[in-house]
Amino acid sequence: MELVQPIRERSKIEAMKKFMEHNKRDLLMLTLWINCGLRISDILSLQVGDVIGPRGRLKAFFEARVKKTGNYRRIVLSDNVKKVIAELPWGEYRL
Repeated sequence: MELVQPIRERSKIEAMKKFMEHNKRDLLMLTLWINCGLRISDILSLQVGDVIGPRGRLKAFFEARVKKTGNYRRIVLSDNVKKVIAELPWGEYRL
């Protein structure tokens, strides 16, 4: 198995965000990956109810089961993640 190096240059990350601006779903996945450290398998298993409460408010954090270990992990939603979620076309969410 080859060693994969993380992307550390801010300019490359900003270029990726710019490229994904037109697709809010992909931008959200990228933002979760960068800001929360989630693996793609964990991101793909998330549902709207994991981050949006019953009254339409964004949660401050959520618990997710990490597929690799099977353990639960508390994930705090950063301001960057909240901003991207609030801009999603699914509806108006209050921060």
